Amino acid sequence: MKNTIGSNITALRKERGMTQAELAEKLNVSVQAVSKWENDVSHPDLERIGELARALSTTAEAIISGEDTAAPAEIKKGDISKRLLVITVNVKGSDPADITLRLPAELLLKARVEGTLAKLIGGDYSEMIPDSVFEMLECGVVGPVATVNTEDTFVNLEVVSYDS
Repeated sequence: MKNTIGSNITALRKERGMTQAELAEKLNVSVQAVSKWENDVSHPDLERIGELARALSTTAEAIISGEDTAAPAEIKKGDISKRLLVITVNVKGSDPADITLRLPAELLLKARVEGTLAKLIGGDYSEMIPDSVFEMLECGVVGPVATVNTEDTFVNLEVVSYDS
């Protein structure tokens, strides 16, 4: 099957557990517009590609080429106090639809040890952070580290460094 913008949008939307109607609502377009994009009858305007990428928690490159060019996670030695865990949450039917938390790695690790993680970021969100993410934080991993897709929520976890 040929990799088209429409097939890429469809695959990304389905990976996130979204319906065409939910995507249309996030973008403030009609369901028919989303359907036409996915069937390659028409394509989203260039201005709309960025909005579409944000709505699908991906990159414009992934929508256009089908390849996610986000750099893979890497080990970057340095001070853990210069690391943030960026949690992007897309909850179906929520307003606002997108939630982004930028949390210092040092604070997250401390809250985990003290047993106050759920209080720090909310019980629902803290349960979506796999133990392996904390291990990666401690080891100095930088980059995309996890994606959690549940029936009603899509969560993307990325460690960023601001020491350079």
